[in-house]
Amino acid sequence: MGASHGEGASSELWFRDGDAAPMRFVFDDPLRMDAVPALKAMAARGIESEMLSGDRAETAKQVAGEAGVVLWRAGADPREKAAHLEALAKEGHRVLMVGDGLNDAAALALAHVSISPGTAVSAASASAVSAAAPARRLFGRRIPRTGVSRPPRAESNGGRRTHTMALSQALLPEFDHEMENTRKTLERVPDGKFSWKPHEKSMEMGRLAIHLAELPGWTEHTLTNDSLDINPPGGPGYKPAELKTRKEVLALFDKNVASARAAIAGASDEDFMKPWTLLNGGTEDFTLPKPAVPRSFVLSHSIHHRAQLGVYLRLNDVPVPSIYGPSADESAF
Repeated sequence: MGASHGEGASSELWFRDGDAAPMRFVFDDPLRMDAVPALKAMAARGIESEMLSGDRAETAKQVAGEAGVVLWRAGADPREKAAHLEALAKEGHRVLMVGDGLNDAAALALAHVSISPGTAVSAASASAVSAAAPARRLFGRRIPRTGVSRPPRAESNGGRRTHTMALSQALLPEFDHEMENTRKTLERVPDGKFSWKPHEKSMEMGRLAIHLAELPGWTEHTLTNDSLDINPPGGPGYKPAELKTRKEVLALFDKNVASARAAIAGASDEDFMKPWTLLNGGTEDFTLPKPAVPRSFVLSHSIHHRAQLGVYLRLNDVPVPSIYGPSADESAF
């Protein structure tokens, strides 16, 4: 299997199964039928539109041309998008930001009004707390696409941007729900099966349970620091906890959940909107807006491994708890 960029805005994927002839899949980013009329309607009202995209230049150029957007930028990372929103605000513009991806979270929070569709990445949805509307009516399906619309320069007495809900309060209900479900699964791990694994390439059940207990610990460090080096030069690298019993696993999990919840509850929107960098031996691996870390590295990561642990339980004839709905062993939600 391999991936490459095709001509224009398309991308392609080649797949080959054994000795069979390879198959080519081409992916395009078509605009919705009402995208151009919507942008023209805004232009008729004197609203200037821009497009900030994390895509490569060929893709962004083609989409901007089809949409009739004159001002566009490609390859924009989260910091560049946020800096552009700040610059527009300093010029006196009141910016409407439309975005649905992780790279949009910081910029969404800086806009005068933010819109994120219901199908957006949760970090972006949590940042767009000033408004909710079907923003994907403006742009196509791919996550990195971002629309920025700015009305004419605001008067000196223009309104102030306000948030209807703090980011911490938007995140906490989901955090509490997922941590409760994760604990229900960890409670089922049998002490005598810590070394069991379904395949030689799989993690042992005990290691998988310990990993789930450790994951909430990322939250406090993320919100109180701007970077983490998992293998710092001249210092000890990351070492997983060595636990032998379910009781120890649950104790570690409860400790990390408590510290994570306190960190989320105590974080301001300004704390959330700072960038966070993962380093390895002093070298940057990537940088994300801080809301993306608890949402993806903690919640989504936990959901993934919790489901994996559920399979381990099933293969050992241990009742699997109900999570989002009934399991084969529990009928209650």
